[in-house]
Amino acid sequence: MARFVHIIYQLIFYTLLSFSFLLPYTYSASLDNLQQLAIPPVTRYAPTLDVYPRHHAIAQDSKGYLYVGNTEGLLIFNGETWQYLKLPNGKLVRSLGAGPGQRIYVGGYDDFGYTEPDENGRIIYHSLAADFQQIRASGFADIWDLLVTESAVYFRAVQDLFRYDLATGNTTLWQHEARFGAMVEDDNQVYVQFRGEGVKRYQEGDFVPYLVEPALQQQIYRFIRIDSQHWLANRRDGVWLEIKHNQAQPIVLDQLPASSEFFDISLLQPGVIALAGKDGAIYILEWSTGKVSRFEISHDVLLAVNKAQQGGILALSNQHIMHLVWPSQWQSIDARYGLRGNIYDIAYWQEQWYLMGSAGAFTLPSVMPQGGFNKLNWTHHEAWDLLPLNDQQALFADSYSLFLVEEQQALAISHNAFYPRKLIPSEFHPKSILVATELGMAILRVPTPVQEAKIVLDWPALGTLVNSIVEMSAGDLWLGTATRGVVRLRLNPEYSQILQIDYIDAGYGIAYGEKGEAQLAKIDEQLIVSTAQGLYQYNGKDFVLWDSPLARLRLPGQVLTMSQNADKETWAYSHNRLYHKAADSWQEINTMGVGAGPLNTHFLASTPWIFGGNSTLFLFQPQTVAALQPAYNIVLQRVKTGLEGQLQAAVLQRDTPLVVPTEHYVMFDFTLPGLYPADTTVYRARLAGFEEQFSDWNRSRQISYYQLNPGHYQFEAQARDHLGRVSAITPFQIIVPQPWYLTWPARLFWLLVMLGLLWLLMRYLVRLRTQVLYKDRQRLRKMVDEHTRELAKANRKLESIANMDGLTGIANRRRLDSYLQQAATACQQQNRSLALLLIDVDYFKQFNDKFGHIKGDEVLQIVAAVLGNSLRRSEDLLARYGGEEFTVILPGADEEIALQVAEQMRQQVKQSSAGVTISIGIACTTVGAAIDPQRLLQQADKALYQAKAAGRNGVMLFKTERAINDKDE
Repeated sequence: MARFVHIIYQLIFYTLLSFSFLLPYTYSASLDNLQQLAIPPVTRYAPTLDVYPRHHAIAQDSKGYLYVGNTEGLLIFNGETWQYLKLPNGKLVRSLGAGPGQRIYVGGYDDFGYTEPDENGRIIYHSLAADFQQIRASGFADIWDLLVTESAVYFRAVQDLFRYDLATGNTTLWQHEARFGAMVEDDNQVYVQFRGEGVKRYQEGDFVPYLVEPALQQQIYRFIRIDSQHWLANRRDGVWLEIKHNQAQPIVLDQLPASSEFFDISLLQPGVIALAGKDGAIYILEWSTGKVSRFEISHDVLLAVNKAQQGGILALSNQHIMHLVWPSQWQSIDARYGLRGNIYDIAYWQEQWYLMGSAGAFTLPSVMPQGGFNKLNWTHHEAWDLLPLNDQQALFADSYSLFLVEEQQALAISHNAFYPRKLIPSEFHPKSILVATELGMAILRVPTPVQEAKIVLDWPALGTLVNSIVEMSAGDLWLGTATRGVVRLRLNPEYSQILQIDYIDAGYGIAYGEKGEAQLAKIDEQLIVSTAQGLYQYNGKDFVLWDSPLARLRLPGQVLTMSQNADKETWAYSHNRLYHKAADSWQEINTMGVGAGPLNTHFLASTPWIFGGNSTLFLFQPQTVAALQPAYNIVLQRVKTGLEGQLQAAVLQRDTPLVVPTEHYVMFDFTLPGLYPADTTVYRARLAGFEEQFSDWNRSRQISYYQLNPGHYQFEAQARDHLGRVSAITPFQIIVPQPWYLTWPARLFWLLVMLGLLWLLMRYLVRLRTQVLYKDRQRLRKMVDEHTRELAKANRKLESIANMDGLTGIANRRRLDSYLQQAATACQQQNRSLALLLIDVDYFKQFNDKFGHIKGDEVLQIVAAVLGNSLRRSEDLLARYGGEEFTVILPGADEEIALQVAEQMRQQVKQSSAGVTISIGIACTTVGAAIDPQRLLQQADKALYQAKAAGRNGVMLFKTERAINDKDE
């Protein structure tokens, strides 16, 4: 009875499995665990200066220059290069604040002041500490914080508070033995914490009590203004305080750590607060909703955080300055969470994310793991694809075999030389899986129970990687390959046999380019092909250029991977370009700064859409409004003039032209400030009056001119940023005056001198004229003879190189095609036979996989040498046909001689040190018959295919059907 119940249970179980497989496998992908790991694009800067790597503060001026307070002084970044500015006392810079224009206020150690560019464009530090000498000598130590308002700047030390009046230059000092705390400006009023007393407000030249509650007695690091008279504060003991309506009370922010875990807090926009965490993460608090976003951007503690003028967030650690793009449509997950290698496939199954890649298979459980992605033990090789069949079972492809996965165990269901790459459920045969392989394609039949799945069709004879399969109708398969373009297969109704093979060549209207690569996709029920030459659409008979905006956006020469999901969202991408079709319009998606490429795969079943790169996942959220990124303008930093090696900075007076003597150099130095990677910015320039056209866009930021003719010139420079926005400097005027030796008296003197010298020279030249002409004729004749001989020698050398294979030293395909046509014509005219051998190194792909391409190249060289020794006479030609294939042309050879030569070659290769065998296909013409070289090649190829099908290491002679019948008779 128990056995009967068990059998009934099994029948029910496998019946349910069969129904679950016959129906399309559906799932709802959860992105919560991925988004917990993802961060927006981050650009990291490490100052290229010989300073101690410890930073304290960060700020930007109105031009976009970046200022970093460092232990050794002030570091300045102009968008391209770093500058080190040392304070007069050689001490650190603790705090920074932006003032009007390019003024930056600086708080150091026993010193404070501001920086501004001088008339030459150099940034100069101006100390204000001397203005306070009468009321406070040195010894106040660090300026821990500063506050810039419209009327004054406040510099806060531990027990000293300095006020510098911007209108009058007057200075005021307050001292507080219990120490000062945070400062804030609210509605043009300044508030400062006097520790032990509470918060005071600046009023009529002094600070008066404002809030004296006990909660405000302990040290407060920062006040952040949420709205009028409404602040958030973080206290030293870890308590968060909300100050509202003149009352302060502790509050609990569930999603944030204790307030003491943050070194700095900054207001990004009203109600949105950024916090620099000691755990290396940026926290963003949206006050109205209480939502907290966390982005881990550093392995170090974050010391400062600030709003970036171009949008996003500036963050500071000891060694790095970071720019976080926020909000951003892009987020990424990188190698710090366990990802390794190129990612080939992304799948969601059993409430987990699975990644297949060059380092194996990885999974991310729905419950957030401590370390991120976990590597699975399914394979020791590359993992290529995962196809869920139902809730319990899936198919898994590694480098060599196909596996059935059940209960996290992978069981091989193919031989170990299967080489699967992509798994695609058949649209028209529900129990069949289309398998793209390294050498062709296969069909996997998945019956009920699933454990009895088996391969019913295996076609490795294509000999190249199939990268895409499109099933247009029942039994009508189109293959995109890496080297043989598009191939069309017709299958029997059972999907177990290939009935017809069509190789789609140029005759169908499609061009591939040098590599022969093609990618296929079904877009809006149309077959679309991407090659290096363009995008093509199948019209039912031939291929025509696809009339799509994508064809105009596509970078020339790039082959695109295209995909359309069930919602008709359409994407296309190459290794470094991404395109999206939205609202019937194609557009390129900017991926600058997103992460490491190349783009390899995609997951488009839900949003955000996911793309796989190198040890990185990219998440694209289209509904997110990208941060506004105002463009900075290119800046003319400096102009230098002078003699070579003695250039000096010139005064930059925009309204007065710069006078440059004609014998002097003039050098222009320009840059585009900003926070995006410098290598994404390009420049061009021209000197109007000297040149008409701008230079080509390039990365050069300096340009020099020398010995300009007298006149009026105008220097113009432009910069183009990563978004294609162009900015220009205000044209800079220079005047080159006439030198003294070009005045009228000087010109008259030089004219008389030249006339006299000319008369003497003419007399001398008349005497030498005959001799010079004779010697010139002799020298020219000799030069012509020498050049003629050298040209002939070079032509012979070029002809030899053009016809030689670089690896084996034998004839290449170009020489083969030319000689085959010549031999065919000659043999036909001379009434001779012509034999052609097509030779293939057996199992050479596996040999390369096992021993590597360098060893494979050595084998090809050995085989070529052995084959060359077996030629009969000088008119025989050995050529490399392509890859591991060789061709031998034997003019005058009949079938018997061709067989003898082929067998001798086969035996000698087998006995050689190459360690491989060869298969040979022979095609031979009869005496007096018309010779078609291409047909002869096709016949030899068919004979070679028969030799390989017969077990390889053999020789096969092509026989027509009529010849075989005659022999049978």
